Amino acid sequence: LGLDPKVMTSILNTSTGRCWSSEIYPPVPGIIDTVPSSNDYQ
Repeated sequence: LGLDPKVMTSILNTSTGRCWSSEIYPPVPGIIDTVPSSNDYQ
């Protein structure tokens, strides 16, 4: 889609697409610095 991942996450989390994994542990690196996806899943 060409959308910035942080913008897409914000849209998802304010719509009916909101879920635990997108809000707390997003699978895309760089959304939240402390989640496994941002640390190469280590």
